[in-house]
Amino acid sequence: MIIRVPNHKRLNPKLWNGDGSLRPETYNVINNIVVSAISSLSTFSKIPVDLEKDIVDVVLCGSSANYFYKKYSDLDIKIVVRPDRYLKKMNIETYKVFSKFVSSHFVKKYSPSVCGVLVDVGIVGEILEIEKYSFNQKKWLIKPTRLTSDEIKYIRKRTRIYYLAMRKMIKSILKDKKRYKEAGELYGYMRARRKQSWDERFSNRTPFSLAFSYLSHDGFLKKLLKAQEIYIKNMMTDINCNPS
Repeated sequence: MIIRVPNHKRLNPKLWNGDGSLRPETYNVINNIVVSAISSLSTFSKIPVDLEKDIVDVVLCGSSANYFYKKYSDLDIKIVVRPDRYLKKMNIETYKVFSKFVSSHFVKKYSPSVCGVLVDVGIVGEILEIEKYSFNQKKWLIKPTRLTSDEIKYIRKRTRIYYLAMRKMIKSILKDKKRYKEAGELYGYMRARRKQSWDERFSNRTPFSLAFSYLSHDGFLKKLLKAQEIYIKNMMTDINCNPS
């Protein structure tokens, strides 16, 4: 396959003005998404939420907050909250469960989008030192920069390596139903590896994220999750048919 690494002259015009500021309509939609996510936190935890005190910042990051966005790139919205306000009443495991709820159920159910760009919502206690825009402060905390030709070549090469390796692993599982039980483990590993890559320098984290996006766009991740679903259903059927 051909790995393309976009390097646009300006940020995604669906979201940003030419000077890098957030479009007014973008701001309004993101504000509604943040309120909905925090309201879900209040309902889930049964703890009243104070939007001013509980939210430290709302950070926009990811491909759509950079110059290498693609047609199907999403926008990462990280709601930075004060977990100590919840952990006094909510233990850490419950808080982790809620974080997973937001990133899976909330996003999957409502498919939130901003001006045609899908968003991935996360509630975190801190944010990494990456290119990011402060929604609350209305300014760039770390400005994005365009890629150099050497960076593009390196990213394209590493992305292809990651993509082909992961695609090979997925295909080996899909062709053998006895290995469907490994589908969830592999998917979990790739998600964790993608998250881990954000702690690395730009040229290292970008290839894995791009490869993951290509696998999703090409339908391989959907097939992998389908295999996991089939395995779980078969396992539950065996339990019901053979009660102890």
